[in-house]
Amino acid sequence: MRFFKTNHLTYQTSKKLFILSVILVSASLIFSAIFFINLFLLSLYFVTVFLFAIASFFIKAYIYSRSLNASQSSVGSGAPFWPLLIALIVVMFIPFLVVLVLEPAGVLLLINGYIAGVNLPEIILYVYTHLKKD
Repeated sequence: MRFFKTNHLTYQTSKKLFILSVILVSASLIFSAIFFINLFLLSLYFVTVFLFAIASFFIKAYIYSRSLNASQSSVGSGAPFWPLLIALIVVMFIPFLVVLVLEPAGVLLLINGYIAGVNLPEIILYVYTHLKKD
């Protein structure tokens, strides 16, 4: 993990979270193999999983690398309030816009891809930390 500001990540390993992530990713893959018979929807599912996994991995790695410097920062030095509020409002309305634009299979694909994409980095980080310990 040399692409961040710190040399290593402080990742708290949790076997329960790892097992839950494996179950969720496996269930998502099985669900997508059963219901997304169309090759276009299946490839769109894998692209969605990839994008969410990359974004989630960088967010988790950023958070874990910032936890090393937590003692140096003060409580009030976070992000400004107004951009976070605007981002929260936009994120709250994205599902409604997606339902209007996509058909129900597309919405199901995005939800299923999100579940697998967010849990996949947890598996990768768990395996990475356990391989590094050995």
